[in-house]
Amino acid sequence: MMKCVFVVAFASTLILAVSTSVRSVNDIRTELARTNYFEFQGRIINGQNAALGQFPYYVRITIYDVSVLIGWCGGTILRANWILTACHCVRGTSSTYTAFYIEAGSVTRNQPSQQASVVPPLLGAVYPHPGYNPATLMYDIGLIKTPGSFNLNGPNVKSIPLPLSSYSVALTYANQIATVCGFGLTANEGNTSPTLRYTTLKIITFDTCRGIYGTEPIPSTSFCGVDDTPPISAVCSGDSGGPIVLTINSVLTVIGVVSYASDLGCDAKPQGFTDILQFLTWINPIIGT
Repeated sequence: MMKCVFVVAFASTLILAVSTSVRSVNDIRTELARTNYFEFQGRIINGQNAALGQFPYYVRITIYDVSVLIGWCGGTILRANWILTACHCVRGTSSTYTAFYIEAGSVTRNQPSQQASVVPPLLGAVYPHPGYNPATLMYDIGLIKTPGSFNLNGPNVKSIPLPLSSYSVALTYANQIATVCGFGLTANEGNTSPTLRYTTLKIITFDTCRGIYGTEPIPSTSFCGVDDTPPISAVCSGDSGGPIVLTINSVLTVIGVVSYASDLGCDAKPQGFTDILQFLTWINPIIGT
């Protein structure tokens, strides 16, 4: 069994660092039903506070199943009415979550300048990747279509482009420095941050990442990033679904989606990101190129 874990933290007990295998969201919900809800809570370890407008493409997603609060994820504005996130943020093992509240244009939790509510089964509202496997984290990518459009004309809410299909899957980002952001805890067992935080990570080759994880298999639909200069910074626990971005040919581009981390602790090994470049032929027909 794979021993990477969703970047998930629980409301009452931090489970991430001691999980021994990847488990589905529904399995965890059943086990911890007594806690009422858990968090895909954002965590940037040793990060910095973001300035308003610094990450205008970032959204915070609150997730519900029926009337039960499930947790939180990050996401990325691709179009005025399209949000990119992780598949494990939009569905459990067998079904899609029932409602999403999306906040944009703020660096302070629960104080959005714009917001949207998505309540499936609105036709075409939520698109989990059909190949998603919660046991291996393969194809951990999803899309949400909002019923209305975000206003992208101001400085604090903007879309961000995808990689160009001409780059091909063979393109490597190795040794380049990318930026990630998210809300939440600022240490492995620290306090939740009320403000959006960010850090930079060096992207490493897939073979290097696989070698570090050793016998723990990592999904081939991902790439890895790491901070190897103390104090180590990392994404963790529900930065899930948020963006990792890189400037390519002078254009700031979203290249990945926060997906997984080590069960030894988020800063113990490289963090995993779903490789958007492998999914352009799935994303573009849905959102329109």
